Amino acid sequence: MLTHFLRWRTFLEKYLGAPLSPADSVFPHLAVNGVIRTTRAMSYESLQALLARFCTGAGIQTRYTTHSFRRGGAQYRFMFAPIGTRWSLNMIRWWGGWAVGEHVCAEFLHMLM
Repeated sequence: MLTHFLRWRTFLEKYLGAPLSPADSVFPHLAVNGVIRTTRAMSYESLQALLARFCTGAGIQTRYTTHSFRRGGAQYRFMFAPIGTRWSLNMIRWWGGWAVGEHVCAEFLHMLM
């Protein structure tokens, strides 16, 4: 996920012609006229519609939802990652947002900017 996220951010910044600021949305609102507004996040409905179009374009018949984008990888990191790269249960709780202060994921993405 991190690889694709960084690629997307690089593409978006090149398209916009400027680096994103900490206040900008990484998945920005797309106005009806095609203007990208980084100060506003893309709506759930817009993201779901794009996901459906991408799947159709790829020839995928299964309907996928945005649930697959929600802080994934927890089960893999806890159970199946190679020894030495597995995460503790506390780390899983932090990553999944199931711990006190669950907004940490946004802070993590902010650190990457």
